[in-house]
Amino acid sequence: MSLPYSVAVALKEGQALPPQYQDRKLKEPLLVRLMKVTTISADPSLPRGVSCRLTVTMADGRKFASQVDYKFSGLAAPVVSAQRSDQIIELVNRIEACSELGSLMRLTMKAKPARSKSKRA
Repeated sequence: MSLPYSVAVALKEGQALPPQYQDRKLKEPLLVRLMKVTTISADPSLPRGVSCRLTVTMADGRKFASQVDYKFSGLAAPVVSAQRSDQIIELVNRIEACSELGSLMRLTMKAKPARSKSKRA
């Protein structure tokens, strides 16, 4: 999938989460049209960690803007826990100073369920 698809499906469905990323949706006429009129550009004025700022310019010149911050936490926390998600963000924000990536990689692994201790009779 692409950034134009992500923008189009978010505009149409109100979110761009795993359920929205299905091959069958790629040919939906509204999504195809939205993808064709979508332009992606980098905005160096955004603070680090901001996912995106979306500006929609209508045919009559009106503009509507919205900003999505820290989408990562909402997607990662259910998988790795909120605490580990926060730690991942902290490490990534200072990635330039990281001397080894093992600690970051370990944080991204899904936690294994605790083993229950069974007693034999």
